[in-house]
Amino acid sequence: MVELSERHKREKAIMALFKEEEELTDNQRINMAMSLDQLTDRELDDLEGFIQYCHDCGARTGYITSNLGHDIHGIVRFRGRPDEGFSPRTHGYAKHKKEAVNA
Repeated sequence: MVELSERHKREKAIMALFKEEEELTDNQRINMAMSLDQLTDRELDDLEGFIQYCHDCGARTGYITSNLGHDIHGIVRFRGRPDEGFSPRTHGYAKHKKEAVNA
C-alpha cells in the first residue's frame, strides 16, 4: 500500500468537507481537488487555519465550504494577476492554525 504524502493528507482533509455538501456535483468536487494541487503551502495553511477558526466558532459546513470554494477558485484563476481585484477571504488565517497548535 502506498503511503500518502503529508501534502496529500492535508488536501484530502479539506476535500472531506466538500463531500458533506450535497449541492456539489461530482465534477465540481473533482475540479476542487485538482485546484488544491495548484495552491502553495502558505495558501493551504491559510485554508486549514480558516477551517480551524470556523470550527472553533461553530460555523456551519456550508459557510466554510462556500468560502473555501471562493478562495480556491479565485487563487487559481487570478494567480499572477493581482490587478484583477481578487482578495482571498482566508488570507492570514494560517496564524490561527499555528496558535491553535501551540495552545
